[in-house]
Amino acid sequence: MISSFSHATNVAALKGLSLVIDIHQDDDNYLWLATQQGLTRFDSEDTIHFSSFSSQWRAPFAWVKNIEPHNDSLLLTSEVNGLFLFDLKAATSTKLELPKEMINPQHAIAFKGQVYFKDRNNLYRYDLQLKSTHLIKESFNVFSIKRTDNAVYVVTESGIYQIKSNTLAITYPHEVDAYTTSGSYLIFSKGNELFSVDDKNVIAKRASSPISALTPARNGPANANEIIGVTPSGEVSRFNAKDLSVVSNAYENIGKHSINLIFHDNSGVLWVSSNLGINRYYEKPLENHRYIFDIENNDNELLMVNNELLVGSFGNGLRTLKAQPWFNPSMNASLTPRAKYTMKMVRHKDSIIFGTLDGVWQYKLGAKKAYRMPFARNNNIVLSLKNDGTHLYIGTNYKGVKIYNWQQHKLVQTINKQHGLQNLEVLDILPQANGDTWLTTANSVEVFRNETKQVQQTGITSNKKFIALANANNKVYAFSKGSGIHVFNVQGELLSVFGKNIDFGYITKVDDEIWASSKSGLYRVNTSKNELSLVLGSEGFKFNSAPAVTKNAIYAWHAMGYVKVNYRNPPYYNAKIKITRTNISGNEQLNNRVISLNSTKDVVSLYLASLDFRSNANKHFKYRINDNVWVDVTGNQLTLAGLSSGNYTIEVMGTNSLGQWSNYIEYTNIKVAFPWYWTPQIRVIYLVLVICFVSLSLWLIYLRTKSISSVYKVLDQDLKTRGLLANNIERNINVSLRLLKEGEHDKAVKLLSESASLIATNQMNAEPSTLHNQALSGGIDYLIDYWLEHYNVRVTTKIDHDVDQLPQKLQQSIYRIIYTAIDSAISHSRSVSFSVSIKPFNQKLWLTIKDSNDYFTDFDSKVNFNIAIYTIRKVALQHNATINAYKTQSDKSQLTLSFNIDEHFENNI
Repeated sequence: MISSFSHATNVAALKGLSLVIDIHQDDDNYLWLATQQGLTRFDSEDTIHFSSFSSQWRAPFAWVKNIEPHNDSLLLTSEVNGLFLFDLKAATSTKLELPKEMINPQHAIAFKGQVYFKDRNNLYRYDLQLKSTHLIKESFNVFSIKRTDNAVYVVTESGIYQIKSNTLAITYPHEVDAYTTSGSYLIFSKGNELFSVDDKNVIAKRASSPISALTPARNGPANANEIIGVTPSGEVSRFNAKDLSVVSNAYENIGKHSINLIFHDNSGVLWVSSNLGINRYYEKPLENHRYIFDIENNDNELLMVNNELLVGSFGNGLRTLKAQPWFNPSMNASLTPRAKYTMKMVRHKDSIIFGTLDGVWQYKLGAKKAYRMPFARNNNIVLSLKNDGTHLYIGTNYKGVKIYNWQQHKLVQTINKQHGLQNLEVLDILPQANGDTWLTTANSVEVFRNETKQVQQTGITSNKKFIALANANNKVYAFSKGSGIHVFNVQGELLSVFGKNIDFGYITKVDDEIWASSKSGLYRVNTSKNELSLVLGSEGFKFNSAPAVTKNAIYAWHAMGYVKVNYRNPPYYNAKIKITRTNISGNEQLNNRVISLNSTKDVVSLYLASLDFRSNANKHFKYRINDNVWVDVTGNQLTLAGLSSGNYTIEVMGTNSLGQWSNYIEYTNIKVAFPWYWTPQIRVIYLVLVICFVSLSLWLIYLRTKSISSVYKVLDQDLKTRGLLANNIERNINVSLRLLKEGEHDKAVKLLSESASLIATNQMNAEPSTLHNQALSGGIDYLIDYWLEHYNVRVTTKIDHDVDQLPQKLQQSIYRIIYTAIDSAISHSRSVSFSVSIKPFNQKLWLTIKDSNDYFTDFDSKVNFNIAIYTIRKVALQHNATINAYKTQSDKSQLTLSFNIDEHFENNI
């Protein structure tokens, strides 16, 4: 029989509410409930209560009588506090300025800038722009005020009236049983009749069962105005609002209630407020058939035979639900006791092949007996059967896999440990067109390769059994009892895993879709998207065996019978995903908004909701930050901590109640403040300062470069001048010697006189800065005498090499360095004694000048330098000499230069 149980669900989050008086669903799909405790928002997960009694979400009202939408607000009537406009985004309330004597407004609705309401037994109109109140009618017992797209109606004990220009026009002159509006239509019931009114005309009427409650249907086709009615006996009907034609629905009888109101939301849930509290009902795309065999375990197998169900019972053999000409129940007498425990069934031509606790048996349709299949040791427990028309694949509990050939009538292959099968408990088998065979065992997924006759390990193991296999879209799906659905390519490589924490049973493939039984309901897998969805209404049953399929329906057995599902039109609801509230380090905020954090230590919690009110059992969420990878969320709370300073965009996705991913994506932005010393404004200042510093440095370097260039020109000119004088004197002497040999005494005397005059003139004020082609040893001796005579400075020497044999250019350079270094030290420091040493070591000539002070310390500095330093570096560079200067332990300084020795005088060292 078809079950008649009620599918009412008492929502845990709403259990604490007193009588629900009114319900409204806003544009974001939140539900708002008017109760004696105030205004309650419900997001399918949690509730938020607004009232004068709430410590967190305080509002200036308590008992809310009714809710009506008005722009982005709710128009509320309160028992003693008046009329309020409640802002949905800001969660703030504004009280309308009514006359003081109006303390109990009820049934308020907003229409074209006017608010119509009842206070005591009077009907009023309030102008929202002028903030003025006008009386429409006195002493008028108003039950309710309703509005359509074009008119406002007042329901009273004497009938229904339409408000026109501050007057009342009769629409229906009798008291009515139930009423509602949809679009431009007013629908009401009276006795066994249902009426539909458009503006002022009764445009439709039909006979019906008495209806005690009506509500607009909110999940119908676009632009289709439909309503839902409930009879006193609990029958649910659906009608077109215009012509009152019947629209099919799949609501079960909700039972007898003392109904206060009904409300239908966008996800198809019918909410009923009654003496039993607030309950929800939803359409189920399945029929449940109660059928229990007189056996200990009613977890049976199903097989579709000639479009009828054959049941393989676990203890009572094969059965049909009604008498069939192709089945003789007496065949069960031919079975052994253990063979009456059916494990698997497949069809082969005109026979049923069924695996049992006592091997594999064959039953020819219509026969009186069944027979054990004719192969050796056919007494194992059979866990799996697959038939491809040529071979019968048998999975056993401890003997691996046996393959039976129908033409040869014998076993042609076994797969066991000799072939690499790690676990001999084979739960499912999936033959492939290329001869390979996929296997699921108690803890792994393996592939028997036909070419090598060996088992290939996929490397995927689990302590939760892999129970079933299926082929779809060139992929292999392995279902487990808790570790998810594993998707492989045909090579055995794992591609993805989804559907974790579901205890799956056996499966059936229908087109490119897989139907899977489980302990938590019946699931269908979209193999093109790898999406898992729950069959609505099946969540109350535990399934294990593989579903059976006909042309338009799926049959699945559970412990109390079986369900029938029309699978051609799967329901889909594109649920809105919302961040319902945020918590920032303990501070709560309502709704989704830009989040500003003052510190990287702040912790942000985002509360998520999928606004599908059918169920919460199969909802999932995931998020990503700044377009990175998607990350699963545990539960409905996303907590973010340790965010670095900067801006973040958070995206959140979610599923509906059936586990189908919604197309809606919720966004929020988080701004984490920078420290005061690293804010964007401060960084601009830093950048400006750096630019100024670099510019100033470059300018100073430019000026110093110009200065050094000028000094270089002066020094270079001085070098050229001194060199020119020596060259002129040398030239004059050489010419004079030639003239003397030739007898030209007068000309020779004249040239020598000019040379003497040049020497005298130049030496009157010149210092001995150049060697003038003299020997280096003599030049050093001259310098010692010169400094002692002119400056009273003593210089000692230690020369361990015949320096006069060095190339003349090198002698001149060494002389120049000694003169420049000591002369600069005399001029710029208080040094009164120096020492000079020249000695060869390791193929180099070492020149060392020591100072009684620390003047030479900075001579190898890249920053601090003077003309002497510049001159010494320039001369040293000509010989690739290295320069080192440092301070000795006795606070004296030392300047050391090393010269590479050329091959043409190397032997002199």
